Amino acid sequence: MRKSIANGFPVGATIATEEVANAFTGLSLSTFGGNPISMAAVDVTMDVMQRENTPRRSAERGKQLRDALEEFKKRFAFIGDVRGMGLMQGIEFVETARPKTVAQGRRRPFSRRRSNRASSLERAACTATSSASRPRC
Repeated sequence: MRKSIANGFPVGATIATEEVANAFTGLSLSTFGGNPISMAAVDVTMDVMQRENTPRRSAERGKQLRDALEEFKKRFAFIGDVRGMGLMQGIEFVETARPKTVAQGRRRPFSRRRSNRASSLERAACTATSSASRPRC
C-alpha cells in the first residue's frame, strides 16, 4: 500500500506475515518517514475507511466491474479473457479467439491514442459500473 492509506500524501506501509516480517533484520528506509502531516493524513484516512466500510464497498464495486467486463467479453470478439481480483482487473485483447492470438496493436488505443472503438468501450464500462446514486464518468 502506498498513497491510498493517506489519501494522496506520501506514506508507505508493508504488510507481511510474522514469519516474513521477522526475516527483516536490518534498518528500513523511507524518504518521507516521520512526516507528521502525512501521519495525520493516515490517521484521518483510516478513520474514514473504517466508518465507510471501504473493504465491503470495494468488494461490491469490484464485483460490479467484473460482471460488466464479463459482459463485454461476450459482446466483443477482441476480448480474449478478463482476469483480476476486486477493483484490479485486466482485459486480454486478442486478434483471434481460436486459436487465441494476443493482439499486439489493440492496446494502443487505450494508452497513447484514442480511437472510436476504445472510446465506445470506455463509455460502456463507465455506464455499466455507474449506479443511480453515483454520477456517471
